[in-house]
Amino acid sequence: AAVAPEASAPVEAPATTATVSTAAVGGFSVQLGVRTSAKDAQAAFREMQGKYGQLAGKPELIRQAEVNGKTIFRVRVGPLAKAEATSLCTELQGAGGQCFVAKN
Repeated sequence: AAVAPEASAPVEAPATTATVSTAAVGGFSVQLGVRTSAKDAQAAFREMQGKYGQLAGKPELIRQAEVNGKTIFRVRVGPLAKAEATSLCTELQGAGGQCFVAKN
């Protein structure tokens, strides 16, 4: 789908082979986990918000993808700037959480 880029949206080659329905504006996100349904992904995000104060007020980003013929739902926070995503993930890891920074 051809979309006219906004002023701050550089066009780059996709870095992943997973099919994602829409591309988020904002560069990066922090992936917190993966679930097999959108409902479970949303519940997991709320659970993690309760466990980790760093997620309070952060935007939920649930991404549907096909991996090895199966539909998954990525539980993410974003979109965020790269520095903000890196800082958030480092804080979460310091609090015992698991995450990684993903390019949107």
